[in-house]
Amino acid sequence: MRKDESCLPIRQYYDGILVLLMGFCFHWVGLFISIVNRNLAMRIGIWEKDNLP
Repeated sequence: MRKDESCLPIRQYYDGILVLLMGFCFHWVGLFISIVNRNLAMRIGIWEKDNLP
């Protein structure tokens, strides 16, 4: 067994946690942008133009 194969399951857990944290962070940043600056949110595509404020 190679040395780098023994830490593979632990690395997968860390990678999964990192993906979840980044997803939640991007989600909250997108919500914050749509609340604070609706025009910017429409320009970058996270708010639809048809939705009412």
